[in-house]
Amino acid sequence: MELNNFEIFISDAAKTDIFNYVIYIELEYDLPITATKIYDELIDNIYSIARNPFQYSVRTDFWYSKFGNEVRRVNYKSRAIIYTVENIMIRIHRIASQSEISDL
Repeated sequence: MELNNFEIFISDAAKTDIFNYVIYIELEYDLPITATKIYDELIDNIYSIARNPFQYSVRTDFWYSKFGNEVRRVNYKSRAIIYTVENIMIRIHRIASQSEISDL
């Protein structure tokens, strides 16, 4: 999908993260409608990055280094959308639990 001349690429790992997050809400809490709503909001949040992908600061902590240079993060509920911008491509690497991110 292309927005504001940026293309969004969602990695397989990020797709798995999204699936696991939504399924967890649906099955563990028995909230299928909420799970669907959260899925829609999360996807909207991902695609809203294309409006201004540089608005979020570059993360330099070691945890982010596995995703390359100039890694950025935007939070959504208890998750962090981890991404980089490469020319016109916004690459979504992970939708990580904020608790798993170590800023040491």
